[in-house]
Amino acid sequence: MITSASGKTLGNVLALFLGRTFLQPLILRQLDSRPSWRRYHKHLLRELHELPIQTMSTLRAAPMPTPFKLYALSIFPPELVTMRRYLLIAVFFNTMWSGVWVLAGSSAGSIANIIAGKASEDSTANLVSKVVMAICLFGCFSMFSRFASAQLKPGLTE
Repeated sequence: MITSASGKTLGNVLALFLGRTFLQPLILRQLDSRPSWRRYHKHLLRELHELPIQTMSTLRAAPMPTPFKLYALSIFPPELVTMRRYLLIAVFFNTMWSGVWVLAGSSAGSIANIIAGKASEDSTANLVSKVVMAICLFGCFSMFSRFASAQLKPGLTE
């Protein structure tokens, strides 16, 4: 599990570095030519400025292809997406998912069972994956409630 989480984290940091070095100029040129993309970029800039850890975590947990999650944060200024924050979030998510995959693999009798999802119902992997899912859902709902309450304008509610 430690090896898996370490390898993933090292890969994430390398992706951030490569994205900032090679992809950022290309993507920023694309943003200049597409006004609709600029609107999303400005929105994410504001969110990263106000709630950096929550925004970066939401992007990392979003159901989208992994390359987008890895390279998306590289287009933002280094003072908003600091290496320390990025590393903290990468370690957290990579450790969680590495734990789930290691436990899922250890509870199955064979690769065929893993692919078919036939781990025993009372296995440690099932318990851990359910707890991790509950924590993730709680975190998502908490972030959404904070976002929703921040969007409420004074005087509109009674």
